[in-house]
Amino acid sequence: MKWNKLSFADNYTALRQEFGYEQAQKFVDCFFPKDLGNLPSSYPYLTREQIRELDRRSIAEYNIPGILLMENAGAGAAEIICRLIRHGPVIIFCGKGNNGGDGFVVARHLHNRGIPVSVCLIGSFSSVAPQTEAGINLAILKHTKIPICEIANSSDSFDIAQISPQTPPELIVDAVFGTGLNSTVQEPFASIFEQLNAWHYPIVALDIPSGLDANTGEILGSAINATLTITFGFPKIGFLRKQGPECTGIVRVVDISIPKELIQF
Repeated sequence: MKWNKLSFADNYTALRQEFGYEQAQKFVDCFFPKDLGNLPSSYPYLTREQIRELDRRSIAEYNIPGILLMENAGAGAAEIICRLIRHGPVIIFCGKGNNGGDGFVVARHLHNRGIPVSVCLIGSFSSVAPQTEAGINLAILKHTKIPICEIANSSDSFDIAQISPQTPPELIVDAVFGTGLNSTVQEPFASIFEQLNAWHYPIVALDIPSGLDANTGEILGSAINATLTITFGFPKIGFLRKQGPECTGIVRVVDISIPKELIQF
């Protein structure tokens, strides 16, 4: 099979439309840029507890602000995403926690590069605590011209046309749930994940596909089927277990500046 000179995202969408999700995932390695991102085989796979402890120690012992770790994660992910698209637009679905904060950072970096981007917050603005890293980055976004919509409760209907009415997205970013999720996904998240998985557009998950348990690899009721997972710091052990390989797609690792002295696994 020969690939044209369109972007990764365009090639994937065309393949998905013609052959469906399973066949598209089988061939995605053929046109993914080989020099893009760090391979997970170079890293140990860690549990959510190990990741949390590395973050804690980086902040407490090395005085690295948590917001800097978030900035490094989002900036690194945006760098990879820029290599996968030609023109946009990109739609980023964000939760109210740190994973959503990563998404806010990605949105800002894409916007600064001239890529049309919009953000869909699954929750209300008031649900994002203003003093947190996510809240600070959301406040920054509100001062830009990036469109931000809210899906505030489970009764809100969801339609991609409401977010990108003129031009279909070239790529979707999943920044809803991170490694801390350990309970069943509720509405409206489950319905939104179902719709996202049904679309032909490639999905890039930030850190972990939303709905996947970082330790066990189990789907917690509903999960994103990512084309690519850009994971931060280290790959998660759940990527290798149960439904993990099916949900993560291609995995690449972004360095977020965790001190190497802390890495003793």
